[in-house]
Amino acid sequence: MFHDDLPGKLRAATPDDVGTVVLIKESDRKVGEYSGGEPAWQAVWRVAVVDLAKGRVVGRALLRGAHPPFMADIAAGENHGPPPWDDLVAYLKKLPRR
Repeated sequence: MFHDDLPGKLRAATPDDVGTVVLIKESDRKVGEYSGGEPAWQAVWRVAVVDLAKGRVVGRALLRGAHPPFMADIAAGENHGPPPWDDLVAYLKKLPRR
């Protein structure tokens, strides 16, 4: 899913090109409530970047998505803010290359 959204320079073309794996542990943080009492959730990602050749973690980050909308259609699941995809890409671009 995320692989196809990566910029070309960060994306592996074949399995043999994979040198780094990004692990994402997802959770949600309650950041408020709507008028009906339903919770408003923000995505929280704990990220670990693993260099496969070195066999170790070479980067860690804690990323938070945007807040959920002020008004939401709870039945449609709009009480969750968007995940921090852009922040993840920005973080990965800043990591040193080998």
